[in-house]
Amino acid sequence: MASDPMLTNWTEHPVKSPTRDNTFWHEGEYYYSAVTGGNTILDLHRSKDLMHWERMGKYLEDSFHTEPGTD
Repeated sequence: MASDPMLTNWTEHPVKSPTRDNTFWHEGEYYYSAVTGGNTILDLHRSKDLMHWERMGKYLEDSFHTEPGTD
């Protein structure tokens, strides 16, 4: 994690990822991760400490695999 606003000083932080994808962002008091799955389904997870993750549910589902008007 960067310890300064210019992103020049970094320290390694242990992360227990909910997936092999390591795409995270920080917003408010939570870190978020969008987990990709088959058929372009994205599950959203959040964590306050990067170690314990809570599944928030589906974020995006490909319209090819859904009924019209349901995505």
